[in-house]
Amino acid sequence: MTISAGVAAMSKDLAVDPRTGMLLAADRALYAAKTMGRNRALAADARSPKNKRGAA
Repeated sequence: MTISAGVAAMSKDLAVDPRTGMLLAADRALYAAKTMGRNRALAADARSPKNKRGAA
């Protein structure tokens, strides 16, 4: 069994609804993790459009 994950933290500084922004950031991180291959986890960085990379 393998897993790919994307996570994001909620920030009060977001211009859009924080819940929507958090879900969009987590979704982008998830698909970036899937693109990188199996057993990957990425955390969305709220301060930067780039994602932090890591292996699970």
